[in-house]
Amino acid sequence: MNKLLNGKLYIEPLFARLKVFFGKAPTAPSSSPGSRTAEPLEQIRKVADLCFLCQLYENAYQFYYTAKKDLSSEGAWISAASSSEMAALSKFMQQPRAQRSYPTQYVDSAIDTYLNRTSDDYVALRCVMLSLECLSQQKLYPDAATQLLRLTNDENDLKCALLLEQVAHCYLRAKRPMLRKFAFYLVLAGHRFGKASQRHCALHCYSSALQVYSNAGWRLALDHIYFTLGRHFLSLNNFTEAITSFEQLVVKSSQSSIQQLLFLNEYLEIANRYKETFKENISYRIPSIQYKRNTVRFEMTEPGYKFDSEFENLEDIARNRLYPNGLIIFKKKGFEAVENETVWVDICVVNNLDVTLSLKDVNLKFEYCATDSKMVIPAISNILVKALSKQYLTFQFQPDMPGSIRIFGLSYKLSTRNTDASFNAPQSSLELEGVQLFSDEHTMELTVVPAMPKLLVSNLFLPSTMMFNEIASSPLTIANVGPKTARNLSFVSPSQACCVVADPQTEIKSINEQFLRLFADKQVKPGTVVMQKSLISSLAAGEEVHLRLWVQSSQLKQHKIEFVIYYEDGETFDEKGKRTDPRTRFLRYRHEAHVLEGVHFDPKVSWNSGGKSSALVIAHVSKDSSPSKLESFCCDSKQWLLQHLLTPPYVPQNFAFQARSSPDSRRIKNVREENYNIQWVNLQSGDKNFQPGGLDKLLNITFAQDHASSAPEDSASETKPFMIAVQWAKVDEQSNRVGQSYVPITELGSSSILPEILPMQDLSSNNLEALHRIVKWSIYCKSEVHHHFDIECPCIVPVDIIIFNQHNCTLRVTVDAMNSQNVAAGGDLLSSHSFTWVGKAFYDLELPPCGQHSIQMHAYFTQSGTFNINSFDVWATPVASNKQAQLIPQTRQPAFLLSVFNDADIF
Repeated sequence: MNKLLNGKLYIEPLFARLKVFFGKAPTAPSSSPGSRTAEPLEQIRKVADLCFLCQLYENAYQFYYTAKKDLSSEGAWISAASSSEMAALSKFMQQPRAQRSYPTQYVDSAIDTYLNRTSDDYVALRCVMLSLECLSQQKLYPDAATQLLRLTNDENDLKCALLLEQVAHCYLRAKRPMLRKFAFYLVLAGHRFGKASQRHCALHCYSSALQVYSNAGWRLALDHIYFTLGRHFLSLNNFTEAITSFEQLVVKSSQSSIQQLLFLNEYLEIANRYKETFKENISYRIPSIQYKRNTVRFEMTEPGYKFDSEFENLEDIARNRLYPNGLIIFKKKGFEAVENETVWVDICVVNNLDVTLSLKDVNLKFEYCATDSKMVIPAISNILVKALSKQYLTFQFQPDMPGSIRIFGLSYKLSTRNTDASFNAPQSSLELEGVQLFSDEHTMELTVVPAMPKLLVSNLFLPSTMMFNEIASSPLTIANVGPKTARNLSFVSPSQACCVVADPQTEIKSINEQFLRLFADKQVKPGTVVMQKSLISSLAAGEEVHLRLWVQSSQLKQHKIEFVIYYEDGETFDEKGKRTDPRTRFLRYRHEAHVLEGVHFDPKVSWNSGGKSSALVIAHVSKDSSPSKLESFCCDSKQWLLQHLLTPPYVPQNFAFQARSSPDSRRIKNVREENYNIQWVNLQSGDKNFQPGGLDKLLNITFAQDHASSAPEDSASETKPFMIAVQWAKVDEQSNRVGQSYVPITELGSSSILPEILPMQDLSSNNLEALHRIVKWSIYCKSEVHHHFDIECPCIVPVDIIIFNQHNCTLRVTVDAMNSQNVAAGGDLLSSHSFTWVGKAFYDLELPPCGQHSIQMHAYFTQSGTFNINSFDVWATPVASNKQAQLIPQTRQPAFLLSVFNDADIF
């Protein structure tokens, strides 16, 4: 065998013996010139074939490999290519025992020889298909696709389409499926199928590619696929699928305006052929309908205007509190229209094309479930929906009978006749009628109820610009234009709107008192609702009533004035003549005003406690406030009596007053706030016996008269903070404004007996208990903090602390947050929900008599929770002149809770 491979021994005797063995006589060897060179190679090839047939694949591979090399050197290209092909096949048949992988380079060499040397496409195709089976068995699909692609440059469209389809499936079956390549080669295969007039095969390829491109965001590729699908469906007379494909081109397109117009014209042509064939209306999808903006209006407002959920909440609260007999009624689903009253239906259509659409004879499709109804909704004769815009189609009608109305679609004629004439593209003259039906979830339902009273508001002129805390008013006329009498008219508004209704003759002083009580209630219970019940008992049909609306701008930058008027109809009876419960109705109103800077005050409080609790309050007008004239102020407290101390000639932009605990506070403790008279103080007059030496000296006043008086009967009763309202006016050339600003007085402490602390007082005296309460502090920070801990882990919150010296002596005060135990509210000391103080956490201060000092610390949070910020220690002592005084711990004040929320949490 070795000699045979080295070319030194001929194998004619071997073949002669084989032929004798199989029954044939041996023939004499040929003696033609050059046969001694060609015959050994041919015999080696025959031995390789014989080994392959005997399943000796390793030996066959060796012989084929030798023959391939020798034949290539001799220039026998066909024999060399076939030997190379069989060598690869022999190596494949050795799997999985073969040490080497499948030699794809042998097949590539054979394909090159077949295509370039012999131009025998049939043999090359056979070679590729055989290699495809081998590579598929070994999961080498990308290599198989590469070999198949070498035969796709043929003019035979059908053969190339089949091969391209196989290439696409090879990329799909790879270990990591190559979806984009799969779709790309399917599109190429569909194109070649189309050229070969194989429409069904082309549709199959394009439909498979569409599944990949539909969610890839490749809009231009989608347009090509939809356009080709539409053309193929049209050639097969499948008009339904053709319309569906072309709809995708005109519903939303990224093409140029001229191309969009061509698509639209072709879409109308196909739709016209469909209508002529099946005698059915076209189901349009252009222009598209934005269902969320569709609405039903019962008032003359802008198209598409919707009242938000705030009005619905007001109506629900009013309905549950004001409905007679304590009954609870539930709001019905859908819209409720009233018989013989105008209804406006707004349908929002959107044109996503860069082509103007012309709609003619637009009708609202509806069903009216009522007996003997003759209601007709007028059509819109002609409307142009401009390119890349939205427009409302408004239909106006009056239901004539109680029942129900179901609106489920539109019908119109679509054309491009009245579009821009600047386009060079031909414009279609078709004007095709069709319908666009709503889905079940977007169908609009209206319930028509019998006739009811109807109220309208007129003569209401509110300013569009107001100062902060300014009070404005406007006449308010309420007219009943309905056929029945309205009863139990009530005014309902949110507390933040700060609006009330009163008689035209009501003095502004009463309005100021109402706004003061409203502001105080809003501080205690935010988000409440103001109700003025039964303002008008009844209002007959055709009558009107004149009132006055008062408004205070209590919101910064933009103030919303909104309210509803609740009313009921008169006596109602059912079909049997039995009296039924009254029906309710609401009148809605909203107005927005821009808010300018107003008048603000910075109060300073210094208090002392003796026989009677008393405090000195100085109110400074803030520097950033608008200059105004201060007129008066009032107080809503039942426990404090106020005395004005300064007159305007001394300090025109400031005022001061003394607050004393009322001796009648125990007797009026249970009196309702609205039944207690509000104290009024005129700032144009003051205490004539008080000679001020400047505002700074007021902080050092000692109330000697308080210490001289006897102790009160109820000295340990807690006093409450109170609110004062300051009335101001601003008169200039442009306007005359009046307003009322609010100053909360919260630092008034307790009315228990606290003797005056002297600097040299002995700490072991009987006043040791009082020394634990010589300072107070207030904490100012947000009660709720939202932080995204996943993005930025630590959350640092600044905390402002104001420390007050409650007595007429100098104090040394230390604030220590370094050793405090800060845990979550309700948690133990070992809880992981804790926070720390960062930055400066220790302060050593010296407070002057009746003075105050502000410091700032920073709380550090690593997770969400509710924490007690008031966790630091405060120590204080009177300053001694001859020795170092001992610091005394101060009584801990109530907890100040801060809630930290994690925005990354999903509830």
